[in-house]
Amino acid sequence: MAQPPSEPQRPHAGLSARLRVPKLGRPPQVGRESIVDAAVEVGFEELSMSAVARRLGVKHSTLYRYFPHKDALLAAAADRVVAQMDWPAPCAGWRAYLRALARTTFRMFAEHPGLALHVAALRGGLVEYARQGARAAAALVEVGMDPETAVLAQDLVNEQVLLYFLAGQRRGEPATGAEEIAQLRRRMLDDVRGEAPQPVVGAFERVVSGSPEDWFQRKIEVVLDGIAASFPLGEKHLRM
Repeated sequence: MAQPPSEPQRPHAGLSARLRVPKLGRPPQVGRESIVDAAVEVGFEELSMSAVARRLGVKHSTLYRYFPHKDALLAAAADRVVAQMDWPAPCAGWRAYLRALARTTFRMFAEHPGLALHVAALRGGLVEYARQGARAAAALVEVGMDPETAVLAQDLVNEQVLLYFLAGQRRGEPATGAEEIAQLRRRMLDDVRGEAPQPVVGAFERVVSGSPEDWFQRKIEVVLDGIAASFPLGEKHLRM
């Protein structure tokens, strides 16, 4: 007598559960910190809500849960960069401290193209930038400056760095690296030639063909000389 066909065996429930494939396409988890990290990685030249969202693999509307607009994200990214810089510690000499401050600020803008332009536009909303200025002024007070002169001195130095990276920029184009800015200055030589005596033209040529940072440091020395001359009681009352 023929046997009825047997029913196919069903897999054990436990095995089925273990082999269940997780659903694909779940959006990655994001938060304020990861968004700011992504913004810094995108860079200030290309920074936009859409660019950051693409880097994180989320819809750009997700970012608006943490940042109401692009300027808020720009400010947070700029503050992250400022907070992570290795700023000089207070030292015995005010000139040495301001030189170190200028070098660090120069390096920050050089390493983050486009940041200078955003700092100039967002300065009122940059918490860490303001705090760093306050710390620098406090360090200068420790070496004998009166508070008002200390605020003036650190502001002069910081603005000199900022202006270096803003020089030669055209409307709508973010600041570029130090060497590219130097190239913009070199293009100005054609405007100088024929408008000044040869010794002056030669000086311009030597300046723009040299190291951008070396010329910047020479300018800082002039600023420091001016700061020294402005002390009411004279520089001898301060620790150099």
